[in-house]
Amino acid sequence: MQLTILENAAELIERADAWDDLWQRSDVALPSARAALLALWLRHFAPQATFRAMVVEENGRLLAALPIVGTRIRHLIEVGTLPSNDWSGSGELLLDRDANAAEVLPLLLSGLKQLPWSLLTLRLMRRHATGWETLAAACQSAGLEIFAHDQHEVGVIEPQRDFAAYEASWSGNHRRHMGKARRKLERDGGAQLQVYGSLKPDEVEPLLTAGFHVEDRGWKAEEGTSVLRTPGMFDFFLRQAQQLAAWRQLQLVFLTHRGRPIAFEYGWQAKETYFTPKVAFDPEFSQYTPSQLLRYRLFERFASEPTPPRVDFLGPLSDATAKWITDRYTVGTTVIALRPVVGRAMLHGYRLLRAAKQRVQGRAVAAPVTPPPVPVANVLST
Repeated sequence: MQLTILENAAELIERADAWDDLWQRSDVALPSARAALLALWLRHFAPQATFRAMVVEENGRLLAALPIVGTRIRHLIEVGTLPSNDWSGSGELLLDRDANAAEVLPLLLSGLKQLPWSLLTLRLMRRHATGWETLAAACQSAGLEIFAHDQHEVGVIEPQRDFAAYEASWSGNHRRHMGKARRKLERDGGAQLQVYGSLKPDEVEPLLTAGFHVEDRGWKAEEGTSVLRTPGMFDFFLRQAQQLAAWRQLQLVFLTHRGRPIAFEYGWQAKETYFTPKVAFDPEFSQYTPSQLLRYRLFERFASEPTPPRVDFLGPLSDATAKWITDRYTVGTTVIALRPVVGRAMLHGYRLLRAAKQRVQGRAVAAPVTPPPVPVANVLST
């Protein structure tokens, strides 16, 4: 095995086939972790930032990969982090599910020690995934100080083949609410679900524009944070959607009423998982709860498919998504001090700031991660 460090988006694209092959063999289903979409994220959101991707390979076959990009905290201190922001996430630890993680990840760690940053703040990482837990254990074994904490939970729906049984599992309030909304909309002219899952890249733009116009009629337009009102953001999502369409991993979903879109979902479907990065509805039709009705119809449609997908809501668990879920998982942050003096001082400062923020918000202060012999499973549960 050997370690290679990629230093820019162009080098990443040169290894795209091997990177995507590793993605296919990993437990990561997010298509945004594939090489082309990771490179798109870097070029759009961090064109001048320092980028490094640690790659462990054997005989030309990638066994593990981890992308890191530099970012500044309060415009002062630069740290390394996963390529991700509130608009879109792209960074993930990719690990061949058949590889020996205990052998591969220490070699990946040797690449982390070569990074130009003293501190890594790895946000939005999926807690308790085998790769992340093993990497945390390798960091501790190497004497690196780490600190981990939760960020939020994400809801999921495991594959449903019997929609009636799934519907019966909802709370009584949710069943009644959905039934009332469906009947009201039917009395007022009905609605149609339209799912575009086999688009060619050159067919994406008009439909994506129509979808984000639905978002632009809501509260985000008033705040100036909708995709269409944020400079350059539609171009990013268009390029992302066109690439997803080329891979047959794009789903554009509309709920229309009398020929007018009243709800829209921008979805990804990969490796038998459906992701919901964005959903929006027209507030003029809020009496029908259109985004919830869109999901009702879509999940009903999924249940009729030969292989129903798992649904991952991606964002923080909310009242709107909690009504549907059958399970959940936790994402969190792991902070790693890569330098014994400066890095540990920065990590100590991170702990103090987090504790102060929690006191202000009235939450309990998270306990620090303790070194071995605490079991690896507890490393990321603090």
